[in-house]
Amino acid sequence: MIKAEAVVRSEIYFWLSALYASELSSEQIESYFADGGKQTSMSHLANEPMLAPLYQDLLDALNDKRYKFGALDLASEFCQLFLGDSTAPYADRTNGACNPVFEHSYRKLTTQLDSLYRGAAVEPPEPADHLSLQLAYLGHIVRLPEASNSMTERFMREQVLSWLPTFADEIASTNLSRFYAALSALTVAWLQHDLSN
Repeated sequence: MIKAEAVVRSEIYFWLSALYASELSSEQIESYFADGGKQTSMSHLANEPMLAPLYQDLLDALNDKRYKFGALDLASEFCQLFLGDSTAPYADRTNGACNPVFEHSYRKLTTQLDSLYRGAAVEPPEPADHLSLQLAYLGHIVRLPEASNSMTERFMREQVLSWLPTFADEIASTNLSRFYAALSALTVAWLQHDLSN
């Protein structure tokens, strides 16, 4: 039986993963952020003292007047930020593909993701170092009773937090998107919070 805490953690990881996977539709925005996310597991973020201000920043950014056209404006920012080379959400862009330590980690992650997706009989939608896949993988393993805390923590430290703070700083420094800057800051804080608990 999966513990309720693991379900909440998993849902948060899958939610974050979806926000980085593709442009948000109007339906996703409504589903994820209606009533400030109070009807979802995201309410957990609003109730954690360390995360609440960052979650509120994300909600405030979504209500920013620059998003007059909602999903269309966010889709434009998503494309500008993530579909080019400068701030694409890939670890190898941040870490540098020539780093031998990273190459070993990348091969290991690819193997882990391949085994996960093989069980689902689907192909991964992105390379293994894409942030949305790494977050989805965490969403999956935190539910597994056989996954040890040390395995999950190691994955967070070596595969995600090794490059995510730099990525978040880059997003913030572009001044292209208040929403994605708030999202990346919240993602880093959530991982650090989850790691410390």
